[in-house]
Amino acid sequence: MKKLFVAAGVAALAFFFYRHRDWPLYWKLERDGVAVDGYVIGKRDGPPPLIDYSFQGPVKIQTASGEAGWGNPDYNQLAVGDKVIVYYLPYDPGVSVLGLPLLRFRAPHVLAVDLLLLIGPWLAWLTWRELKRQSL
Repeated sequence: MKKLFVAAGVAALAFFFYRHRDWPLYWKLERDGVAVDGYVIGKRDGPPPLIDYSFQGPVKIQTASGEAGWGNPDYNQLAVGDKVIVYYLPYDPGVSVLGLPLLRFRAPHVLAVDLLLLIGPWLAWLTWRELKRQSL
């Protein structure tokens, strides 16, 4: 039973970090990124609908794709040629994001963090109690 609890805990943590693997990227862009004006150069329907954008990097014009919103207008409100906010890393301009990294960092993960903060201590207590009970 002890191994089952440990395996379940490791699996839960692995799943959490897999689902939220983008946190380090958005944090790095928020901390080290440079905000520039970008321009919509295309739109792609599909799940999810993507915006193709370009921006002037330190040496050349960079292009990338991303989801609308996050400080920019929604997908349906954007047209080719519209100005959008782009963040990129000056030392690695190939790493960029459409919109505000801080919004991307916080918004989709609020529920997960709240659940982790609320349920985490309870699960830790249950695990500790079970391990203590089994060691008697």
